[in-house]
Amino acid sequence: MEAAIEGDGFADGPALRAKYGDDALRGPSQSITKVIEPSAQQGHWATTIAHLPTATTPDSSGW
Repeated sequence: MEAAIEGDGFADGPALRAKYGDDALRGPSQSITKVIEPSAQQGHWATTIAHLPTATTPDSSGW
């Protein structure tokens, strides 16, 4: 998340995987999804909020 904040909303997936391993984004994205979806359903924020992180390409380089 720090990389995305520092990158004005974007983080380089390949750079994060090179630094933290192939599963670097798997754990954080699952944790965020588990919080966002129920919170939105309970009315704590809009259900239209984007899932974070979001891939920017259809292949693994976008994650």
